[in-house]
Amino acid sequence: MKLSVCPTGRCDLAECPVWDVVAKRLLYLDLAEPTLVEWDDASNIERRHRLTLPAPLGGLCLRANGLSAVLCRRGLVGLAGTPLRPTGVLTGPDPSFELAPPNDAGVHPSGCIIVATADRAEEDPVGGVFLISGRTPMRRLAAGYVVGNGPAFSQDGRTVYLADSPKGVIFAYDWDAERMALENRRVFASVPSSSGLPDGIAVDAEGGVWNARWGGGAVVRYTSGGEESLRVDLPARLVTNCAFGGDNLQTLYITTAHEERSQDRNLGGHLFRADVGLSGLPPARAAI
Repeated sequence: MKLSVCPTGRCDLAECPVWDVVAKRLLYLDLAEPTLVEWDDASNIERRHRLTLPAPLGGLCLRANGLSAVLCRRGLVGLAGTPLRPTGVLTGPDPSFELAPPNDAGVHPSGCIIVATADRAEEDPVGGVFLISGRTPMRRLAAGYVVGNGPAFSQDGRTVYLADSPKGVIFAYDWDAERMALENRRVFASVPSSSGLPDGIAVDAEGGVWNARWGGGAVVRYTSGGEESLRVDLPARLVTNCAFGGDNLQTLYITTAHEERSQDRNLGGHLFRADVGLSGLPPARAAI
């Protein structure tokens, strides 16, 4: 397996990577700045777009109209222009966002957006999981999360993976397409504290579930049955998320956070790429 660091600028808290299949570029966020980063791996060109939105950002998605959108405590905000700028709120926030703002989001193959939120203090289970759909107002799908991360989806969209980081658990749900609801929650994997906290999630074309480890310096792959099958160790302790991209979706891009006190792992905040010998799934686009 080949692991390398991309020659991009360092972020404070890089997160939410999404591969744009049409433009052949990776988009990701620096949640704390807040900034959207475009990375063209073929030409080694990086573009940074500082966004006039309240920090922290909490999710990034591609839209069916070719544009993009980000989440923050104001709700889902559209982006357009050169450089990218907020164009207005597409979906207003849930009242709970002031206490527990969006932390991560993913687009289901059906085109709806599932948003995971997190307690600001990362202590109390006041976060939840919310649905954004062009057909219905925003509504809560699940409650009781401290720090929600993911979500990611099986290729057929029937399984949804979500992590609650401080609890050290990755959950799996069944997706009820007719009711647009999460059902049958169960523990997909438990992560011991010695291995870090489960953070962002990606799914490959064979059904494997990839999980970034905050504080664990790694990305871990599970089989669809929840058995650990592969591990990518990184020279950064705070690993936040991952996404497949590149030619044939065979490059795993990994985002990390900067840690000033780190002595032996001093590349935190950089973007990494790994050739893992497996292909990912093309990201869905939000129908909004």
